[in-house]
Parts: sequence; C-alpha cells; structure tokens
Amino acid sequence: AGAGEGDQKYSGAIKFKKPTGEYEYYPFSGEYKVAKAAATVSADMMNVFYCGVENPVSVSAAGIAPKDLSISASGGGASNHATGPGKYMFKFTTPGECTINVTAKTPQGSKSQGSYKFRVKPLPKPELKIGGKFSPAELSKKDLFATGAIVAGATGFDFKANYVTQSYTIYGKVKGKLVVAEGNGPNLNADGINIMKNADAGTRILIDARVKGPDGRVNSAAAGIKVN
Repeated sequence: AGAGEGDQKYSGAIKFKKPTGEYEYYPFSGEYKVAKAAATVSADMMNVFYCGVENPVSVSAAGIAPKDLSISASGGGASNHATGPGKYMFKFTTPGECTINVTAKTPQGSKSQGSYKFRVKPLPKPELKIGGKFSPAELSKKDLFATGAIVAGATGFDFKANYVTQSYTIYGKVKGKLVVAEGNGPNLNADGINIMKNADAGTRILIDARVKGPDGRVNSAAAGIKVN
C-alpha cells in the first residue's frame, strides 16, 4: 500500500473469466499517486468479445471507488453503457481488436489506469435445432410430430443471442412420395407440418434454412435427419 503522497508502484492483473468458471490472470505494473491503483478489466463471460450481443464487463482498481473510474473503448465499433458501479455492457459491430482505456479521478486530477486489449470475434454460425436437439442425425417420429417450427441457435454459446429463421425448404417422403415445403419465418406451413408428422420411417428429412443472427448477418444452415 502507498504511504503518503507521491508516486507509488503497483502491480495487478487483468482477469478473464472462462466459460468453465476458471480465471486467467495477466500481470501488469505501473505507478499511482498515494494508493496502489491496480486496475482490473474483466470480460465477464470469457476473454473475447462478440459482435452483435451484449458483453458484460467489470472494472475495478485497488484503492479507488468504482464511481471515480471511467472507461472508454476503441476498435470493433465499440459502444458501452454503465449498468452499475464498475459494471458495463459493451456492444461491437466489427471483428478485430478492441482497446479498453481506464481512467481514475483522483485529488491530483485524472490518472490513467492502463489500456487493455481484447479480441472481438464474429458470432458463431447458427445450427438448426429440431426436436430440441442441435443438428440431430436422427429423430423419432414422436419428436418430429411435435415440431412446429424451424429454430436455430449456436451450440455451447454462453451469450444470449437471438437467431431467427428467415426462410426454409424441407424435403421429405410421405407414403413414398417426395414432398417439398417452402416457407418464410420459423413457423411451419401445412406442407412442412405434413412432412414432420407423416414422414416415412427409415427415410431422411432434409432442411435448408436461412438464419439471421443478432449481428444482422444472414447465414445458411442445414440438417439431414433420419426418421426412426
């Protein structure tokens, strides 16, 4: 701890929380007036940011009240707003690199607490979720019978990301005859429901869809499902 006025040396770490709940620490050091001012910028979900979704961030510095800290960012089309003392929500529009700058208000004036670099990544490409399963290789007729919409998401993705099906084409055999269903939006039309409810056992249902992510990008997604 600092003892009296003047520059004091400090050290600390940038803390990253992994999806597993474990932390990674990256040490740093510097100087600060009076107290040890070791700023910590923590991406609350993992050590990267993602475009199109809200990324929670925590900021702290030893010996400084959260209300006396300010934060800014550059790169990745970054924007942010405070959600509480030392808590922020960031959004990004462009993959690449982002730099977060932390400043403290002190009796001697504003004092930089450091700049910290993070990666900004695009959202994972969507996968179709049919019968409650992502990209299932096979489903029972019971599971298919209960399917009323073509929905999508990202497997193992920890952020709240709203993927919306824009259109779909479904191919299936009903009583030995090929049936094709085409529709807009996630909800199945009459032909789509007919395939899901009455597809012949042992055949395959093929689904091609266009899915829009929260970042505005539209990607294709497909599934091939064996009917049991």
